Amino acid sequence: MLDTRTVRAFADGFGGEVIRPGEPKYDAARAVWNGLVDRRPGLVVLPDGTADVVAALRFARERDLLVAVRGGGHSIPGFSTCDDGMVIDLSRMRGATVDPERRTAVCAGGALLSELDEAAQSVGLVCPVGVVSHLVTADGGIVRVSADENPDLFWGVRGAGANFGIAVSFEYALHALGHPVTHGTVVHPIERAGELAQLFVQMAETGPDELWLGFYVRLALPVENFPSGIGGRPIAAVSVLHCGQPREAERDLARLSAFGPPVAGSIEPKPHLTAQRLGDVAAAWGHRFYMKSAFLHSLPEELVDQAVRHAHGIPQGAEGEFGFWSGGRAIAQVPEDATRRALP
Repeated sequence: MLDTRTVRAFADGFGGEVIRPGEPKYDAARAVWNGLVDRRPGLVVLPDGTADVVAALRFARERDLLVAVRGGGHSIPGFSTCDDGMVIDLSRMRGATVDPERRTAVCAGGALLSELDEAAQSVGLVCPVGVVSHLVTADGGIVRVSADENPDLFWGVRGAGANFGIAVSFEYALHALGHPVTHGTVVHPIERAGELAQLFVQMAETGPDELWLGFYVRLALPVENFPSGIGGRPIAAVSVLHCGQPREAERDLARLSAFGPPVAGSIEPKPHLTAQRLGDVAAAWGHRFYMKSAFLHSLPEELVDQAVRHAHGIPQGAEGEFGFWSGGRAIAQVPEDATRRALP
């Protein structure tokens, strides 16, 4: 338990804000995106810059405090908060700066995706993935990590593990996108789930790099968005996003169109920023989220059958679903040992 005098001395020399249990802002400061997660940190600190992050981390190390880092607060299992320890909340460190000549963007550690999207699209660019990060390491040092600088640490933060340090800024490579994307969902009766799953796999395996697909088995919710007799019932659906020209998307999605008229949904050209925001309402803060995931090399018929069977058991009104996202293509071109240790 931290004594008041120690915390006050730290707060007096801290450039940002320090919030303790019992203070008026505490409950709002400790809240995270997933409503299932309800933890009570001993301190929440909001740095104004990198120097504050260093000071907070050193204070925590000297007192052996557990540290959780909150960027957007969207960690599904709640890793962006903790009980009793210190939450370093980067939400004051916002903003994205784009260099259109180099096609790069630099984002502060607490920047949200919308900030990056809007800054990049203002000059006809987009960003699907990060390439460089700047860290405050666990011992309070400030380093730059990339494929060329501190490559072992760069390998670590790309997916080999957690708690290597705190990212206070990221540098991203950008790509040109000056036309609409083709995006949307088609919904079919649950009885066609097996056929639709087969088509999803075929398109994922043979389609171009520009095409992403998702296959879902879920309830048709909200009810008012679906025709009578469909709303609230189990359905099968495929979502797509094609970043090529609309005429190329129409060609590459022809098999999905030929599958038959959907009972609901639409796939159409739309601005990239519109597509990026379509999940905001469904993924709003405060919902109680529970998820499990795994990687699959294929989509067996038996797995689809199980998803269909369990979909019929989802309680009425519940927003549960079974979702399968296509991977590979450009992602698969990254060597496996680039982001995790290769298995013997």
